[in-house]
Formats: sequence, C-alpha cells, structure tokens
Amino acid sequence: MQVPATSAILVGVYSAVAGRQGAGIIAGFVAFNSGVTAATFLGLREFIVSPVLTYTLPWPEYARRREELGIAPASGSQVVSSSNGELDDPALRIEALRTNKLLDTGISGAVTGGLIRGWKSGRSAALPGAAMASVACVVLQYGWNQATIRRLRYLAQPREDNLTTEAEPATFRQRMMRIFGVSQISEEEYIEKLKKTRDIYEKRIAFLEKLEAKDKEGDQPKTGGEPEK
Repeated sequence: MQVPATSAILVGVYSAVAGRQGAGIIAGFVAFNSGVTAATFLGLREFIVSPVLTYTLPWPEYARRREELGIAPASGSQVVSSSNGELDDPALRIEALRTNKLLDTGISGAVTGGLIRGWKSGRSAALPGAAMASVACVVLQYGWNQATIRRLRYLAQPREDNLTTEAEPATFRQRMMRIFGVSQISEEEYIEKLKKTRDIYEKRIAFLEKLEAKDKEGDQPKTGGEPEK
C-alpha cells in the first residue's frame, strides 16, 4: 500500500504543479499500475521464488532460513549448515544482512519486469525489461539492507550515548540554581522529604489533640453545676 500511495502522491503533485489537466486521474492510474507491479513482485518473491530457493539451495543464507523455519532440505542437495558458529562473528552477520534476499529480489524483479514490459510493449521488450527491472530491484534491496545495518548499529550503541550525555557541561539553569544555593534532587529524595514532613506534622497534631483533651477534662468539674444550698 505504501508504494502505490507514494507514487500517486508524487505524480499527482507534479501534475498539479505542472498545470496538467486531470491530475487526479493520472495519479489514480499511476497508483493502479504501481499496485499491480508491487503485488506481482511481492507475490512472486514471497510465495514462489523465496520458498523454492530456501528449500533447494545449499548456501548458508538459505540453510539458516531452513533452520529458522524448521524444515528439511531437498533430497540429494548438499547442505552448508550455518549452525557451526560461522555467523557468530559480527562481521559475518553484517555480511549476511548486506546480501539478504538479493538473489530472491533479482529473480522476482526480472520475472515481473519481463512480464509487464512484454505485456505492454511486446515480446521483444520482455528481455530488456527483465534486465532493467532486475538491476533496479537488486540496487533497491541492497540499499534497504544497508539502511537496516545502519539502524541496527545505531540501536546497539545506547550506552555510549548515555555516557556522552552525562559528560555534557551543566546548563545555564543548573548553574544559576547552584549560585542561589538550590540543588536538584531526585524523585525518591523528594518523596522521602515529604514523608518526614508528614511525620512531623502528625506528631504535632497528636500533641495538640492531647492538650485539647486535657483542657476538656479540666473544664468538666467547673461546668458540672453549683451545689444546692
């Protein structure tokens, strides 16, 4: 859904800026074409190409997929297992992420490009369309893999970020608070101070209640009435 919507928005905005008539119709047509292309490509890759490659090829990437899915390889194929600790090396794991699904994407892009190009322009255009679509899809998949690697590296460095923030100099507000003798305290310390203040006031209230009770006891004989003469 994201690819057709993005294509429709970009083409619609461009058509409106260029002053072309029927910008909405053009955007809808582009969205439909993009949706058909994306559905064909993803359907081929996820339901045909990737399962076939995962089940048949003996390369470590597909052996790892079989282990994750818990399926057995095809009979007669030589299996290169990925459970021998090779992927324990971070460099090998990054390399595996860098080449993830490149072959699947290239084959699916070639089939999709050949089908759509051949359907629109004839059989003679099927082979060039397949080659161009395959190269474009592989480049996009490689860029996506690189972005994934950078995101994982960024998420793997929270401690370094915390250390840099702790080493930052004090802000102007903190310096002014120090000048006036005001110190920042944590929430736990603030709660402890409130509890101590509450205990002090509870003791004072209890003391005042005792004094009031004694005053009432002292006033009872006086207000009990004068003896009869």
